[in-house]
Amino acid sequence: MAEDTQAGTDELDAQMDPKSLVREEIISDRRVGSLRVLTPILVDGTRDESRDIVFLGEAQIMTQVGPIPINFEIPAKTLAEAVAGYGAAAQKGLQDTVERLREMRREAANQIVTPGMPGFQARRSGDALSDSAGFRDPGQSALIAFEAERSCLDTGTLFASGSAASGMCRDRAPQANIDDVSISISQIEKAPSRLLREGRCANARVTEVEIDGRKWVVKDFSCRSWFVRNLIAPILISHEIVSIRRLKGISGIAQHIVRVGPGMLAIEYIEGRSLDKAAPRSVTPEFLEKLEALIRQVHERGVVHLDLRGGGNIIMRPDGTPGLIDFQSGLVTTHMPRVIVKQLEAMDMSGAYKKWKRYQPEAMGEYRAEELERVNRLRRFWILHGGRRKKRK
Repeated sequence: MAEDTQAGTDELDAQMDPKSLVREEIISDRRVGSLRVLTPILVDGTRDESRDIVFLGEAQIMTQVGPIPINFEIPAKTLAEAVAGYGAAAQKGLQDTVERLREMRREAANQIVTPGMPGFQARRSGDALSDSAGFRDPGQSALIAFEAERSCLDTGTLFASGSAASGMCRDRAPQANIDDVSISISQIEKAPSRLLREGRCANARVTEVEIDGRKWVVKDFSCRSWFVRNLIAPILISHEIVSIRRLKGISGIAQHIVRVGPGMLAIEYIEGRSLDKAAPRSVTPEFLEKLEALIRQVHERGVVHLDLRGGGNIIMRPDGTPGLIDFQSGLVTTHMPRVIVKQLEAMDMSGAYKKWKRYQPEAMGEYRAEELERVNRLRRFWILHGGRRKKRK
């Protein structure tokens, strides 16, 4: 083994090519993405005029299976041309990435996996990612999930019945509605409205509207950048649709959700006040116990909220019971490893424990206090900290 390692080391060619040297710079607007500018140089560091400058774009989109990096070359002669052509190149880069994933999936589908080989796994009941033979290659689950998400988000097209991803599409497809409720953009434009949150960067503009006597919260991404409208907004909208659909029937969760357009979503308005605006004396131990029970119901449906630490997404309804809003950050956990799911659910529940500590510290109990402290320690490594938002009045 040592001889093989030494042989491999001896064969390593670490010689740089003096005719291919470039100086690399990173250009970013700190909003959408970044550009890598590769300027050809000679060995003395001066510009090599015989070669063209190369502009490479970099972006990243978040999916249910994690971040997917996108790298693409931008045809341009100058930095100004590269900046102007970033959007079109990013779109092509995304399409190429999807096609590569599909090709990898096709190649994997032609492989025969037998007991004892990596990827062999007995089928579990209800596993949408298991193939008809009862086996699954774990390495392909992410590819199938991303392909399903991207196809459903962009076109609403379902996979053929019986395909590995068809079940996921039924959950994720951007359905116009879930219970025969429909809303048009013209109705929203004509309806009385109240601005709830202007939003910025990748966040939607949020308004409250009333249509035919029913109140809706409208999230509108149409005023955001091309990158947000075409790459981020569809995923955020999909997360909310998937979560609300899975939670239908739970009291305290919106029961109606409508995809109005490619970048617009209308969600049933739940009457109540954000917990931060509620009278402290009204936040009783009974209320907090009901809040915990509501969060557990959400988890039992295979959903985590991931933005309950603040008080903006927890509301006190007129009857004194809790409600949860804004599932934009929510994730479906049915295909995640249990060890990860437990930590995500603990992050959610810590939002309730935080309210115990604020409103009812004496009744909090030892277990809640210890669990809150444990999650607070973990949060030092947590990247999805929620930003400040305008609270309900």
